[in-house]
Amino acid sequence: SLNQVLTQEMLRYNRLTTIVRNSLINVIKAIDGTIVMSSDLEKVYNSLSIGKVPPMWMSKAYASMKPAAAYVEDFFARLNMLQSWYEAGTPPSAFWLPGFFFTPSFCTAVLQNYARKNNLAIDTIAFDFQMMDMDPEMGPGSRSPFTINS
Repeated sequence: SLNQVLTQEMLRYNRLTTIVRNSLINVIKAIDGTIVMSSDLEKVYNSLSIGKVPPMWMSKAYASMKPAAAYVEDFFARLNMLQSWYEAGTPPSAFWLPGFFFTPSFCTAVLQNYARKNNLAIDTIAFDFQMMDMDPEMGPGSRSPFTINS
């Protein structure tokens, strides 16, 4: 199930990466005068010039309210997470939940894998979250672990 999630996530991110790459290449070409500056390219240029994420990107992207620079940094972190998982050939021991394009598919896959491993019906298990004290050495970005109860 997790391999299917990885495949689906990579398809979504590859689609978004293509849109971002092509729009940036075409904006540069339009500025150079080798192609016509379309209204869509002008929107990309205007958005980036004031630090906003272009609507063309957001129409195919995950939800985000970040400005352009932070969005791009976050986008690269998400791509690196998937690339590391793909190159390792096995799922990581910990996941960055906000890094998923579609988190519900990941959560369902985790439940499916747990159910299969423990020979349980999937509709008899659910996530249970506990707030934990933050380890001061981990810093403000530390993430709380979760458990699956059957």
